[in-house]
Amino acid sequence: MTKAFTLLELLLVMALMGLMGTVAVGGYRGMQRGMEERGVMQNVNEFLKSAYSRAQIDRLPVVVYLWNETVQLETQNKDLVVVGHAVAVRPFGRLSGVQGNYLYDEYGDLSANAGESDAGNGGMAGVDSAGNSTYIYKIDSSTSPMRRSIISQTTVGLSIDEPIFGCKPPAGDSNSGGGGTANLVKMPVYCYVKSSSDNSGVQWKTGDAYGFEFQELVLPHNYTFGKAYSQSETAPIQNLPQIPRFFPGENSGSGSDGEAEDFKIDVYALRPNSAGEMTPNRIGKSKDPRERNGI
Repeated sequence: MTKAFTLLELLLVMALMGLMGTVAVGGYRGMQRGMEERGVMQNVNEFLKSAYSRAQIDRLPVVVYLWNETVQLETQNKDLVVVGHAVAVRPFGRLSGVQGNYLYDEYGDLSANAGESDAGNGGMAGVDSAGNSTYIYKIDSSTSPMRRSIISQTTVGLSIDEPIFGCKPPAGDSNSGGGGTANLVKMPVYCYVKSSSDNSGVQWKTGDAYGFEFQELVLPHNYTFGKAYSQSETAPIQNLPQIPRFFPGENSGSGSDGEAEDFKIDVYALRPNSAGEMTPNRIGKSKDPRERNGI
């Protein structure tokens, strides 16, 4: 006669199987989280290394702006997540004049980017067309927060009737009577045009240094640079005061103190605590990109 299992034995086996399953799932999730965190840190190190290398190649300083932004997901519950952003900005020039939404740089090679259809049309063609907008960054110092405006990617050739910001018709021009001093003349003046969708509130003035981003890094949901963030929809962006600046040649540091730590950035992951509240947990610090083993 075969002896059957008792109810107590069956319950004990089921409890052990459930415990083993819980341990296995927890271990898998922990391994998955560890792989994700290592991937995030690798991307951050590669981004900083690339920004530093660009400064050495171009022989120009490179500024890195960091911020954390609250984003609303397109889900049924409209969940809010926090995302860390970083952009590497290369200086391009200084504004020689500002007039309303027009930003002029008479020393920049803007005409190379101007489309034929933009010339002589008042300067607004293509400004808000899909995919045609980009950011222009205001560069003051290593301690200034990120400030940027939306502009058309196509510089505009304005056909003007009067000299503007010192632009005069060339000597001997038929419209100027040969002296180059007449006011009434059609001539192209190239400039950037702020988009009507720009609501940044950034005030531009003559002499402001500006630049454009050449590289961007967006962290996965709920990964942040530093632990300062805001989950408010009215103030979604939290700028980091830490602004790495990479210079060509010997690099002693960034900011006012010149410490190498200025290049090392803390990265956090927002995880729920025992009460279900999202709290920042530090997952690592980036490496100094000036070191050969910076990645």
